[in-house]
Amino acid sequence: MARVSDWLFGLLFGEQERRAAQRHAEIIKVLNAITKQGVTMTQEVDDLQAAVAAEGTVIDSAITLLNGLSARIADLAEDPVALKALSVEVKAKSDALAAAVVANTPAEPAPPEGAPV
Repeated sequence: MARVSDWLFGLLFGEQERRAAQRHAEIIKVLNAITKQGVTMTQEVDDLQAAVAAEGTVIDSAITLLNGLSARIADLAEDPVALKALSVEVKAKSDALAAAVVANTPAEPAPPEGAPV
């Protein structure tokens, strides 16, 4: 079918126009591929921006926690029992944070087969 349409196009418009039409079609294919790649890259950038924003929120929360902890220690400096209770609370939160980091940290990918270790 393509040969008939090429022949008919060539008959009506000539070889030069047929080649121009083919190049035009090739350019359109390339532009479509570039557009599709751009959409994919845009989505990846959006995902990365969301991840960075989430990290910022986590970091800000940790800073708030540390600032609050510092203030509580200063307030309890003269009360050893309350200071010990705060120490136990901080240890529990530290353990929970460490567990969350381990649970949400992806494992390193295995090296490619045959790669030096």
